[in-house]
Amino acid sequence: MLAQRGRSPFTSRGEDHHAKVLIDLADAYAGATRTITLQRPETGADGRVAMHRHQLKVTIPRGVHAGQHIRLSGQGAPGAVR
Repeated sequence: MLAQRGRSPFTSRGEDHHAKVLIDLADAYAGATRTITLQRPETGADGRVAMHRHQLKVTIPRGVHAGQHIRLSGQGAPGAVR
């Protein structure tokens, strides 16, 4: 088998999660904190994939607009490396 020099491993980005959080006008004006629950796949010691619930405390920034997205870095499903 020939060695492939100069090639980096293939990586794919993980999947993003989306959640809709409803807030009232006062929270949109002043900001708020909410706890949300996401599910993401995790591989167990036996190699099986199971869904794992993960709770996050999310800070809603003040001045948020209707339909605005808030990015939570590193909270999506993991990517793949080959």
